[in-house]
Amino acid sequence: MLSLRGLFQRLLTKVMLNDLCWRLIIWSPLSTMRGVLSKRKEILHTSAQNWIEKYCPEYKVKSGPFFGMEYHSISSFNSVLYPKLIGCYESELYAVVNQLIEMEPATVINIGCAEGYYAVGFARSCPTSTVYAFDIDVAAQEACRSLALQNGVSRQIIVAGEMNPAALVELVRRVPAGVIISDCEGYERKMFNEEVVSHLVDWYLIIEAHDFLVPHTSENLKAIFLKTHSIVEIKAISDSDRMYNSSIKELQGLNAAIKKRLVTEDRPDGMLWLYLKPKTQN
Repeated sequence: MLSLRGLFQRLLTKVMLNDLCWRLIIWSPLSTMRGVLSKRKEILHTSAQNWIEKYCPEYKVKSGPFFGMEYHSISSFNSVLYPKLIGCYESELYAVVNQLIEMEPATVINIGCAEGYYAVGFARSCPTSTVYAFDIDVAAQEACRSLALQNGVSRQIIVAGEMNPAALVELVRRVPAGVIISDCEGYERKMFNEEVVSHLVDWYLIIEAHDFLVPHTSENLKAIFLKTHSIVEIKAISDSDRMYNSSIKELQGLNAAIKKRLVTEDRPDGMLWLYLKPKTQN
């Protein structure tokens, strides 16, 4: 039997998670009470984590291109983990990623690998590929190595620190052509200059363009790659659209606030990726 305190906590949780009740609280003097906003955040965090623990008890990716990849905890670097475990993270890229996996590229270069979502995901999906994973964050490098070890692909993955244009040219000159995945937080405009791109004529690339950090990045990149690659612009879905358009059945009927917390990627408006296919392969 629940105590009065337990009943109150249950009632408070239901009120805090109900959209109509929350709007009424925001519009009322209650919104000025100390701790109201932080309490809702706490309830959302706990509710979302409890759902993940039930849905992904072994912290394995439940769907998408990297189905079955195993995480060791509910944590990631510079991105949210819940969508990765659920299998909806950057779902805008799934069709392209699946195409690249089917190619079984000899080489995968991941610039800005974080904890290794793409590096380890590609290594698991392409057992004959050699994956080079780069990140300036030492903790991210260690996390990537740990994730590779946990998923049994350590021998396929070479993890290193900073990547720069000269080092990228040196690397692509000595390894078979394959796939480059770049998420380097605005440095992509400098990374993929005219000299570098002249050495990438046989490479497939996915580049996340951070125009909000470096204006006109995507336009500049498209101009540089125009002669050598076919260019597809893939626009990021807003978190609201991601919540309402999710096709994952386990999320259907879930409380809207919890669902949004689970699928949100905290991406600024206007984000996009460039998928660059070498014209030599057309």
